[in-house]
Amino acid sequence: MPSDISTERKIMEILQIMRESGGVIGSRTIADKLNERGYSISERGVRYYLNLMDKLELTKKVGQVGRIISEKGMKELEEGFVGYRVGFILSKIEELIYNTTFDIINEKGDVIANISYIDKDRFEEFVELINSIPEYEFIPTRKVAILDEDDVFIPEGKVGIATVCSMTFDGVLVKKGIPVNVMYGGVLRIVNRRPAVFEELMGYRGVSMDPMEVFLARKLTSVSSVIQHGEGCVLANIREVPCTAHEEVVKIIESMRKAGISGVAGISECGEPIFGVSTSQARVSIVVYAGLNIMALVEETGIDIQVFPVSIILNISRFREL
Repeated sequence: MPSDISTERKIMEILQIMRESGGVIGSRTIADKLNERGYSISERGVRYYLNLMDKLELTKKVGQVGRIISEKGMKELEEGFVGYRVGFILSKIEELIYNTTFDIINEKGDVIANISYIDKDRFEEFVELINSIPEYEFIPTRKVAILDEDDVFIPEGKVGIATVCSMTFDGVLVKKGIPVNVMYGGVLRIVNRRPAVFEELMGYRGVSMDPMEVFLARKLTSVSSVIQHGEGCVLANIREVPCTAHEEVVKIIESMRKAGISGVAGISECGEPIFGVSTSQARVSIVVYAGLNIMALVEETGIDIQVFPVSIILNISRFREL
């Protein structure tokens, strides 16, 4: 395999797409699939990688129709794909955190966004639902961005919607010089409209799928119940910072709230547990509600969605209430 990490990532994704297709597949279809998975790449770009993969004997050309994955390609995928995905999830999060430029004072700059796709014929229903949601801490902001082809690939018949990702908070901390360890994604139980305990927890290190994607697929949220009755489960994640940064973090949280992005569920004392989860020595845990809670609610109402957490960087000016 090539030593360049970016090239290896794309090759592994292409191999996975080819295996999922179960037969001959063309460069146009592969490009569409890659764009759905968050890669911005043209059909011409895909052909470049396919030619490289032919030389590496990972794929075989089938006339002018397309290609199939070779036996060597299948072996490479089986041996390397899980390890690749484990590294990819965390490295992608860290890269997006580093690229966050959101200025909480001037309310300008780039934030991290999740991407969701819904059917065009359900969009008006989606808008009505979003506008009916009361302001709650577990929904950091009701503002969303409507995506276009310049942002990401939009599947036919779909509308691309971006929500502000909770990892934006980590990007702001890093820009303020505060080191952050992204620890866990989880399902947080709400009791009497207050966060109580994590019922599910999944680390961001050593996993092959984003925790939020897993919890949504398992339908573990009950956001609508929390809104109506004050009881239920929502998505949240945990990060740790040095205890010495506690006071500064509190100030940043308040500034972000004034900038229209809230969602902090709680901060632990130094080295103390929070909502049933332990904290490392000399560290403070910060629990932030996931920006995807708004899309979890949408799915709970019966609107089918495709969700891609922690996907892209977008300027905050793109987000608005519908």
